[in-house]
Amino acid sequence: MGQHFLDMNARLRAAEAGEATGIAASVRIATRRGFVAAGDLRGGDTVLTRDSGYRPIRSIDPLGLLPCGAAAGAALWLRPDHGILGRDAAGEEVLFHLRRLLGHASFSHHLVLSITLDRHEIILAEGIWIESAPDLASRPARPRAEMPGGEAMRNFRVAGGSRRA
Repeated sequence: MGQHFLDMNARLRAAEAGEATGIAASVRIATRRGFVAAGDLRGGDTVLTRDSGYRPIRSIDPLGLLPCGAAAGAALWLRPDHGILGRDAAGEEVLFHLRRLLGHASFSHHLVLSITLDRHEIILAEGIWIESAPDLASRPARPRAEMPGGEAMRNFRVAGGSRRA
């Protein structure tokens, strides 16, 4: 994977975001070249978005070695509050926090990256639609799911299936 260096701006952005979202460098993102590990992407590379086709990456900021979670046997390692596209009980597309989908699953440390596009988008990672890094200047790509209590979700449905890169 590509070499990444932490800089002061990345640390400040991570602190502002509470380091709650992010993608492990090993997660493969859909690009025009096919699925590419997030750690091998650079600013200007184009990634597949659900709503806008292929869009260029504005920045990729390393956040450091942080705990990430994934469903058993999955390669999609995300920070606990990273959004995954799904459908709520009414059938509307919403972003569910990873922690709500995994419950008390175990987490392991990974090099975590923040991938920012020109606006908040839904991108294809490991065949699942997830959010790009939230951009505080743009409108969210989908509303966040409201979940009662702290329990994990049951009967979660991924929205729309996957597209080929």
